[in-house]
Amino acid sequence: MGEYKALNKINCDGKVVVNKKLLQALQEAEEKFRAFADSTATVIFIGQEGKYVYTNPYYQELLGYSEEEFYKMDLWDVNHPDYKETAKIRATAREKGVKNIPKRYEMQVVTRNGKPIWMDISATTITYRGKPAIIASAFDITDRKKMEQKIREDEERWQFALEGSHVSVWDLNIQTDEVYFSRRFTDMLGYEGMEVGNHRNDWTKFVHPEDLDEGNEKYDKHFKGETPLYTHEFRARCKDGSYKWLLARGKVMEWTKDGKPLRFVGTHTDITDRKKAEEEIIYLSYHDKLTGLYNRAYFEKKIKEYKDKKYLPLSIITGDVNGLKLANDVFGHKQGDKLLKVISKILLKSVRKEDIVARWGGDEFAIVLPNTEYNTALEICDRITEACEKADKKPIQPSISLGCSTKIEKGEDINIVIKEAEDRMYRQKLLISSSVRGAIISSLEKSLFEKSFETEEHTRRMYKISKKIGKHLGLNNSQLDELGLFCILHDIGKIAISDSILTKPSRLDEDEWRKMMQHPEIGYRIAQSSKELSHISEYILTHHERWDGQGYPQALKGEDIPKLSRILAIVDAYDVMTNGRVYKEGVSHEEAIEEIRRCAGTQFDPNLVEVFVEVMKDGVNLLGEEEDLNGIHGR
Repeated sequence: MGEYKALNKINCDGKVVVNKKLLQALQEAEEKFRAFADSTATVIFIGQEGKYVYTNPYYQELLGYSEEEFYKMDLWDVNHPDYKETAKIRATAREKGVKNIPKRYEMQVVTRNGKPIWMDISATTITYRGKPAIIASAFDITDRKKMEQKIREDEERWQFALEGSHVSVWDLNIQTDEVYFSRRFTDMLGYEGMEVGNHRNDWTKFVHPEDLDEGNEKYDKHFKGETPLYTHEFRARCKDGSYKWLLARGKVMEWTKDGKPLRFVGTHTDITDRKKAEEEIIYLSYHDKLTGLYNRAYFEKKIKEYKDKKYLPLSIITGDVNGLKLANDVFGHKQGDKLLKVISKILLKSVRKEDIVARWGGDEFAIVLPNTEYNTALEICDRITEACEKADKKPIQPSISLGCSTKIEKGEDINIVIKEAEDRMYRQKLLISSSVRGAIISSLEKSLFEKSFETEEHTRRMYKISKKIGKHLGLNNSQLDELGLFCILHDIGKIAISDSILTKPSRLDEDEWRKMMQHPEIGYRIAQSSKELSHISEYILTHHERWDGQGYPQALKGEDIPKLSRILAIVDAYDVMTNGRVYKEGVSHEEAIEEIRRCAGTQFDPNLVEVFVEVMKDGVNLLGEEEDLNGIHGR
């Protein structure tokens, strides 16, 4: 009864009077409370003066302590170390009547075996057995806390993955038009924080004007349920004014009760690199990689598009490069490619921007000229020819055979027009082939004189001596003409040899000499490319062979070497010895004759040496005679 002494009263005689009715009511109330608290699956405890005065069986079972053990504990003894001090402060303050103490809070406790448990605690102050006390109920929320932790970790991983990828997230409230963009989006475009805004209208100002209508159309279709997923590729303006290609993918995730879209969620992916690669593929599919001109596929595509009457008259020019094979064979494909590039630039400069210039094949080109009369097309052909004549002649003179034709009526077959242009081109090629080859050879000869020690004087002297020898041997006029042309062009292959080798003032090293030894074969290919020169190609190939078989490039021996090549070998050696080179002084006529006699039977044909010595008895007087070399090319 002592627990309820505060309920007793003292009468006028000074005796204690017990309020039995009130006492009985309180005892009954406490019994009902205990009956409820002992049977509930909720933690209930009462604390007074920092100690437990009641713990229900559920609490005891949950933490693993008996009722007697709890009575020996402070209220905060079961709290996790991180929360002990907070629990102590709150319990003490609550018993002292401090206001504004949270009535509900979450805190971690520890069981007898050390397992942490999260509790959702509701506490308030009461009077228990006449004194202030704390009564609390609590729920085990450990599973909820674990779930919350897992959600946080998943969100962190998701956010980390997003921030580390090319993907940004957006979340649009369709009813308010408020939109959230992840930080990756602002980083992607170079903006800071809220510079992009948080309203759909703010966003649209970043979309390229040409892409906006398509995006709105796809947006509306998805909201109407016509497409399961919203996808749109568009250009977004960066802070520096440039544009990036983005892929937007999204879906309506929430709907209102009346079926209207509420929440629209999606991602933005930076696809700039992919779009550049696609543009590169498209470019390559319609352009020639070497020249940068359109290719045949694009030419044929545009021809189909030019069926409309508004493009008439439609003129076609076809062209075939002259001398490409010669450039490839003599100088290598790198120089042949250079020739094609030069021709391409000439064609582009000779037409309008709206005209189509295409590389049609290896050495063939085609030009489409919408709204162009036939006579105008002819003028363009003349313009191209004139530009070629004025162009740099290295490695060879640029030249292209051209033909044109014009579609006048809509019903005409464009393929017939193209065929007619090709026929005219081939006719021109046949007509000018000789003069073109002659011009190319002349330009090569001139280039040779400019870059090496081969001079017209050297050629003139050689021809004079060779002609005397030829006549002494009874060569006919045709053979003498061959010998003369051979004297002029015997070293034409040197045109493809580096200047640094040809003009080197000292002896050539092994690698340089190996390159120099290629010039007879190069000269042979040049001569073979022209029917006017093909008859001397074998002489050019063999003019460095030796009588004893130690020459190059074929190591021919004796009379297997053509006679004209054997004659030139002697004459060339004599002229070089008597006139010298930059790196070596010339010798006297007598010394040169003596050296040639010494090499008879090894380097030179011994019989032809005797003829040479006989012819050269009047050496100085012979070389003083004038000889006109003009016209040798045409004989």
